[in-house]
Amino acid sequence: MTPFTDIVIHPLASSNQEERYLLSYRNQYYEATFPVVELLQELQQKPTREEAVSAYVNKKTSKTTRLWRKIGCNPSSFFVLKYAICGNIFV
Repeated sequence: MTPFTDIVIHPLASSNQEERYLLSYRNQYYEATFPVVELLQELQQKPTREEAVSAYVNKKTSKTTRLWRKIGCNPSSFFVLKYAICGNIFV
C-alpha cells in the first residue's frame, strides 16, 4: 500500500530482550517494537488495509484459537474445553 511502502524498517542493536526497530519516513524517525513492524510489513505487502489487518490477525492467532472460533466457542473458556473433552462440565 502506497503510504506504508515509503517507510523503511531498520533493526536496532540493543541489549534489551525485546526486539526494537527504527522506522524512517521522509526524514522522520520512530522507534517500534516487533509486533508493530510485523503489522507494517503486512501493510506494505497487501493491497488493502483490510487484507493486511486480516493477515496480521491470522498470523498472531493460534491454530487452536481459529478452530475454536470456527466452531463458535470462546477459546478462553475452561468450561467449554472441559465440556468438549468430557461432555459434562461438572465431572
